[in-house]
Amino acid sequence: METRPVTSESEPTSLPTPVDQVGEKQVQHVLAAAERIFVSLTGYTGFDRDLSQEILAGVLKSVSAEQQHAYVRQLEAFAEAGREPAEAHARALRPVASDL
Repeated sequence: METRPVTSESEPTSLPTPVDQVGEKQVQHVLAAAERIFVSLTGYTGFDRDLSQEILAGVLKSVSAEQQHAYVRQLEAFAEAGREPAEAHARALRPVASDL
């Protein structure tokens, strides 16, 4: 008797956003918000914007089109909820003038 692999023929309930639906405008919108949030928490502006853009384009490909519209608000809420610990970690990582 041959054992056949178990497969599902049902359709997924929600498909990820196709790559071509993540437009440059959406990436730039979320990137601007992410940079603003990052700088407000850390005070650091020396990040690699091209790398951030590349990573964010990949992240947005895994977020449904419906969720992309609320993504900035979710980032802001996440940052605000973790503001105190994030700022404390950023202060601890900053070089002290006497250490330079």
